[in-house]
Amino acid sequence: MNNKCKKIALCLFLLAGTYNLWTLRPVKILYAYSDFGSTVFLVVDHLPWTDRDKIRWYLTYREEFKRKYPLLDQDWFRYYVIDIGNGFT
Repeated sequence: MNNKCKKIALCLFLLAGTYNLWTLRPVKILYAYSDFGSTVFLVVDHLPWTDRDKIRWYLTYREEFKRKYPLLDQDWFRYYVIDIGNGFT
């Protein structure tokens, strides 16, 4: 029984470590397209898992996006963030 508990604890430890490594990976912008009007498409290679973390990531880098990928001064504008998943063309 003691050996079984050690194996379960080891598996849980490895799963927790893998989860932490996955969530701490930086999000890289691979491709950006702007129509210099009201839309910017950002293709990234790794997004956080949860919606809360995705929103937090966007809010953290929002000013950087506006500086690097400028839009015209309008009331309405859109940023689309696309995770490549298995790839894109």
